Amino acid sequence: MCISARRVTVAILTGTISMVICFANLILVAPAAGQQPEAKNPHRRLSLDCAACHTTQGWHVISFDHSTTDFPLQGSHASERLHCQSCHDLADFSTASRACGSCHEDVHQGKLGTACENCHEETQWTSLNSLKIHANTTFPLTGSHVQLDCQACHVSEIENEFSFLKTTCGDCHQQTFVNANTEVHQVVEANMACEHCHTTSGWTPAFFDHSQTAFTLDGAHVGLNCAACHSSGYAGTPTECAGCHLNLYQATTNPNHIGANFPTTCESCHNTRTWRRTSWDHDGQFFPIFSGEHKGKWSACADCHVDANNFAVFECIVCHEHRQDKMDRKHREVSGYVYLSTACLNCHPNGKGD
Repeated sequence: MCISARRVTVAILTGTISMVICFANLILVAPAAGQQPEAKNPHRRLSLDCAACHTTQGWHVISFDHSTTDFPLQGSHASERLHCQSCHDLADFSTASRACGSCHEDVHQGKLGTACENCHEETQWTSLNSLKIHANTTFPLTGSHVQLDCQACHVSEIENEFSFLKTTCGDCHQQTFVNANTEVHQVVEANMACEHCHTTSGWTPAFFDHSQTAFTLDGAHVGLNCAACHSSGYAGTPTECAGCHLNLYQATTNPNHIGANFPTTCESCHNTRTWRRTSWDHDGQFFPIFSGEHKGKWSACADCHVDANNFAVFECIVCHEHRQDKMDRKHREVSGYVYLSTACLNCHPNGKGD
């Protein structure tokens, strides 16, 4: 039905009221009998059935199961406030991309690549997991580095542009090294290998790895303060025992090391566990005094070595209650018998009476 008019007069029982209705070539098209108006479909390309997304509860109530696709919604993507058209073009759902950059602005201007998931989480875009980020680099964060803000190390970077930095301690801590101004720093200044003494947990206390030197610490040396050996400096420290223990060598009287002309190769008798308990193998090399019949029968080296200036001299006779006339009679049938300590040793090398 088509109507084109300028004025319509409507008669009412109580009188006549003039109402002016202006039509600008309005065309009213009435639907055919029994036919509903056809809704416009916003999806030009979509192979899914309407029931896959819409329900009878309301046309705008969407119930699509995104887990059936290759991009399950998680974190902030699963929020009820996130509408389909936030990521999709309703005219063609297939144009949506799984790449983060297709929806999120790349503030790094492409300088960090396109793998946004290496740094960002789906729960919150601006929450960066620095541990996870650095675990994928050549510099995993440990110790005090874990708590640092990104800009603490990337100080010269333009905001949001994090290029790879050098990973040696000196690249960030050069000034700390200079301010310390210790003698040991002056010695190792050439290599700046801070990790030999320090850890990422803190600059102090320092733990120098002595195994990296020609003198590995063991025994009683392990617990010593550095200055105990390096009192004269860190350069040119001797590694032979006498370099630190010469005073003990000179002061020892039991036995008298100087008088006996003992060599200063202390390791021949002593070990690093304790200075007093020696490892001198008297039993194996000379005569059993720590085992057999002589065990516990003496208290000092001088009991047998009566000449403090010559330990090659020893006496057996002065320790035992021997009478020469008795020994002479007892040994009268022994060929080559002589009443001398050296002769005793020749016949009794194990200290036994028979």
